[in-house]
Amino acid sequence: MKNTLLNAAMLCGCTFSAASFAADPPAAAPTYSAGEVRGQLAVELTIGKGCEVVNGSVNGANAFGTLSFGEVSSLTNNSIDAQAKGTAGAIVQLNCTKDVSYRVSLDDGRNSSGQGARRLALVGGGKDDFVPYNLYKDAARQSLWDSKNPYTGTGSGTAEDMVVYGRIPTMAKTPASGKYTDIVMLTVSW
Repeated sequence: MKNTLLNAAMLCGCTFSAASFAADPPAAAPTYSAGEVRGQLAVELTIGKGCEVVNGSVNGANAFGTLSFGEVSSLTNNSIDAQAKGTAGAIVQLNCTKDVSYRVSLDDGRNSSGQGARRLALVGGGKDDFVPYNLYKDAARQSLWDSKNPYTGTGSGTAEDMVVYGRIPTMAKTPASGKYTDIVMLTVSW
């Protein structure tokens, strides 16, 4: 078709620009119809190794319950046993990623007289007003729970309850009456 137009232009003495002959005539406009476009969407999740204290707070001011030995009039005849009370009976509910090793330690308390020698102190009392006690991992009170003997385990992916058991041993002499207290720091690490 280009040659035909060129020959015709030469015969008639007409002038045309090169652009006139550069392209074929325009094709018909494309027709659009309903359809679809397919592609992929990547979806991902990364689970980090770690632990969550289910019944704790995130601001560092955790309070995990109370271990109360109750009220007694004498410590000379029998030892006194107690169990810590917290959320659902456990002082700590720990949820660790599956297969993550964890460790829960209890320090010796504010009134300790040395490594492993926990003591309750008489509120407002003198320097000799103390009652010794121990904390345990088991109800039989056979397994001490302290910084040298932590509670250890491996995460299962579900919350695990930890209960603290306490015992005041029989004493040769009952100390002065009044309220005796101590604060023990609990540390969870993994």
